[in-house]
Amino acid sequence: MNKLVKSFVLLLSLAGLGLWGGNALAATRTSTNSGGDWGNGGTWLGGVVPAATDTVVIATTGAGAVTTSNNTITCAGLTINSGSVLTMWRPFNVNGPTSITGTINFGSASGSRIMTFNGAVTLNSGAVWNETTTGAAATFTFVDNLTNNATTFTSQTPLHTFSGAGHTIGGTTTTSIPSVAITGTYSNSGTLTVGTALSGTGGLSQGTTGTLNLGGATTI
Repeated sequence: MNKLVKSFVLLLSLAGLGLWGGNALAATRTSTNSGGDWGNGGTWLGGVVPAATDTVVIATTGAGAVTTSNNTITCAGLTINSGSVLTMWRPFNVNGPTSITGTINFGSASGSRIMTFNGAVTLNSGAVWNETTTGAAATFTFVDNLTNNATTFTSQTPLHTFSGAGHTIGGTTTTSIPSVAITGTYSNSGTLTVGTALSGTGGLSQGTTGTLNLGGATTI
């Protein structure tokens, strides 16, 4: 077998194993029933801490939770199962879709954190989105759609920025956020309540099913 043929066979083998290309070494990491700190191998089935290219499934139920105590947390996608809990105390980047049917808590004991969702965020029936866990409140950036069908949606005063282009804020649950900045282009197809300030250099249009409630300054 000549060198060219050997190289071609090697590339085919790597592609088949998922070890060649943009998704090299990507995997799905699922938390254990008991949970623990994100950075500990024992928190995850198989004992491997998620890499930035991995998709994460939070499956910890009962009295346990997955918590975060060190470093910036980055993953390729996030699913939180029904009854499961993730408490995010560190800067957080999700580079793909987020689907939540359980609970996500945000907060920090040592300064505000930046939470960035680069993919679509879907809060399903049963979801709890809680920005009031502990300490300093986080700031948020959404780059894609936000679909809010959560059972509970609680936000705090720091800025929530929507920076994507051609996306939607929707769902059956009222999305009530004190301070919103629109720096991209969004259509509101749900109920969006902005209690303090609506600002930004982008555009916010109203869909046929959209309701926009404004309680403060508007400079968009």
